[in-house]
Amino acid sequence: MTRPLDDVLRRTAAATAAYQVPERTIELAASALLGVPDGPRLRLEVRALRDAALLVAEAHRRDCAESVCTTCEAIRYNLAVALATVRSETHPGLDERPG
Repeated sequence: MTRPLDDVLRRTAAATAAYQVPERTIELAASALLGVPDGPRLRLEVRALRDAALLVAEAHRRDCAESVCTTCEAIRYNLAVALATVRSETHPGLDERPG
């Protein structure tokens, strides 16, 4: 059985290959995180992923004219996660609400 992180790594590597992301771009992103302690690094990673989700959403919104679009569905999920992380950062008490 594969670990969840192994699956995420496999899927992410496959997606970067499909989109022909240059290895140099990945190296630059990784080097920005080198030596950063865990807490601050996690915050940087979350912000970077949130910013990436927003960039994709903004670009796709300009280009999409479909009434039903699986990309729009995926973007909605990403934006829900992005907004939830912003809310938890700006309103820490939200983490204490009952399930």
